[in-house]
Amino acid sequence: MSLLLPIAAPVLMPLAAARLARTGAALRGTGAAAVVLCALSVPFAILFGMLGGSTGSVLAPAIVLTSAALPALALLASARDGRRLDLVSIVAGAVTGTCALAVLVGIGLASGQSAGEVLARRLDSTLPGLLATYRTSGLNDASASALQGLFGASTWLVRHQLPGLVLLTSFLYGALVTYPVGRMAGVPQWNVSAVRFPEYRTPLAAVLVFVPAGLLAAVGPEPVREAAIDLLLPLCALFFLRGLAIIRAFLDRGGIGLIGRALVWALVLQMPVPVVVALGGLFDEFFGFRERFLNPAGPDGRGRST
Repeated sequence: MSLLLPIAAPVLMPLAAARLARTGAALRGTGAAAVVLCALSVPFAILFGMLGGSTGSVLAPAIVLTSAALPALALLASARDGRRLDLVSIVAGAVTGTCALAVLVGIGLASGQSAGEVLARRLDSTLPGLLATYRTSGLNDASASALQGLFGASTWLVRHQLPGLVLLTSFLYGALVTYPVGRMAGVPQWNVSAVRFPEYRTPLAAVLVFVPAGLLAAVGPEPVREAAIDLLLPLCALFFLRGLAIIRAFLDRGGIGLIGRALVWALVLQMPVPVVVALGGLFDEFFGFRERFLNPAGPDGRGRST
């Protein structure tokens, strides 16, 4: 079962967060929601520890709290007062990322070295056996060399940019919990606005931070450059989500069927297309692609707002 957990976790964890949020919503106003949500995370942690193999008894509850209980609390606390749902997803991602960074700090304190270095060394130790397995399966030398290069680049990113990668993943996770999985928790029926993903937007502050962080990442000294990249990665995740929303809006307007949508989403996930999608999300702040191309002009020559 522990071999299946890494595959099932991207589905089970957001589902757990959504179910916990739904339970908390039923208790909203009673003052017991936070206690109940944290208490309900205990059986999830026990199950994760049993199925997680080498995850360990300490990491199991930490991961469950990070990816299920606390995001559910963030969803419960922020999905109210008519707040835009895209902002709710950012709040859920920020809470998830903050908790994940706390887990990394705990790993660093326990091991005496950075969590990125710990994980990178584990990846390095698995590479020889992985390459040997692929070679015995018929992988030629050119493919093995390409795989080794890809593995080396991934290890470098983990060693030097793990906080940024964690934050990037956390914001994507927050959107997953809030939008597709959040529908199962009834979030669109809560007191929120702009519930449709094609209307997803990023705060103006994301652009204002992106520009100086990009300059520091390009010309700053090494320590500052790494910190700037750690900041750019989650911002790129937000702009990628905004780019996906633009694509979704165009697909909806064009009436594209299921097969066409599947082909488009398969293309979007192929590198370097995600970079182009993120750039589209960034420039949408300035050019308003959806308003410009999807909303017909009114009598005054202006497009209708979404």
